[in-house]
Amino acid sequence: MHAVKPLVEISLPIMPPERTASAKRPLIVHLLPDLAPCDLTHGLVDLTRHLRGEGFEVMVASAGGPLARDLAGAGASHQTLRAAGGGLLGSWLGVRRLATALERPGSTVVHVHRRASVVLGGKAAKRAGAAMLTTIEQPEELAGEDGALLLAGDRAVVPSDYVAEQVLSRPDVEPDRVVVVPPGIDLGEFDPDRVRGAQVAALAERWNVGADRRVILLPAPLTPGMGHLALLRAVARLRRRDLVLMCLGPARGGDGLLRSLEAEIRANGIGDLIRFAEGEADLAAACQLADVVALPADRPLPTARAIVAAQAMGKPVVVSNLGALPELMLPAATGWIVPPENAVELAWALERALLLEDEVRVRIAQRARAFVAAELSGETSWRRMTRIYRDLLPGD
Repeated sequence: MHAVKPLVEISLPIMPPERTASAKRPLIVHLLPDLAPCDLTHGLVDLTRHLRGEGFEVMVASAGGPLARDLAGAGASHQTLRAAGGGLLGSWLGVRRLATALERPGSTVVHVHRRASVVLGGKAAKRAGAAMLTTIEQPEELAGEDGALLLAGDRAVVPSDYVAEQVLSRPDVEPDRVVVVPPGIDLGEFDPDRVRGAQVAALAERWNVGADRRVILLPAPLTPGMGHLALLRAVARLRRRDLVLMCLGPARGGDGLLRSLEAEIRANGIGDLIRFAEGEADLAAACQLADVVALPADRPLPTARAIVAAQAMGKPVVVSNLGALPELMLPAATGWIVPPENAVELAWALERALLLEDEVRVRIAQRARAFVAAELSGETSWRRMTRIYRDLLPGD
């Protein structure tokens, strides 16, 4: 595995000219390795729009990437960082230049995302006298010296109670510095009243899903730990030929996982029931097409945006009782929780979901969307983050 190079150098120009007119507005600086499409960067676009509406300036410092244009459209300025091989001199120059960008009238908060950015962010924030907070996406990030630095900020934001418990199990962590902010879902994007017709029909045609099929959706990367094998075995136990299992996500598990899944499919004679979609896909349309959405992970996950999205779309969910998954639904109200790697219990829960009467399905859909709107919406997440930023600003 190749080591991730830390971000240590910032390219000129240091301060975009358009910032001077509103320099007294509080500034939030997001520091992260790159702007490749992912939950984090898509979330930053939405958060930027909210922060601009709340009177903040927003700067993103990164090596750039496909989401740079979206962030600019949302109102963020961008400072280009790059991984430099200049050793101590390169690191010193990077800190100095980023700190210079932070020196401005008004107050600044530096938000460090991912451990590859934490050394530069911490030193630059200290030099500029700015407050700093970090995001810890999963407990494994805390390993090593750079991981410990993720706990050195004024606050640490984590995506779930599960991650918070792991972080707080360390003796050097002050409980009041750890804040849980689950990633939110845009209820406008995931709205069952808007995702209909041609959008869903096109997806069904692409995946060869007939109108008479009942659909189980597994929205997760094809990688170990996501429960693909258990779900294949559960589908085989159901002994129904009117099913389609849609596995939606990029293949990252290597040839070994693929061979084991192929062997399971052949052994159970269910090849005609299984669909794999590796490319970019419309998650909202996939959820609308599904009768039930399952994520029976057999390793703890720090969060699961797709399970929240499924409930926003009004779909019942089935998840394993590991990691943050049980936090993301209402047991017996919006879905079922099953033991990991237990095909018998998983098949039972899937059968219950598939047999729901229409009026019961409608009630579950209403409860699920109301739950997401109250606890896991983008608006809720943005408000929580805005409150944290304001708490870190001098005089607030």
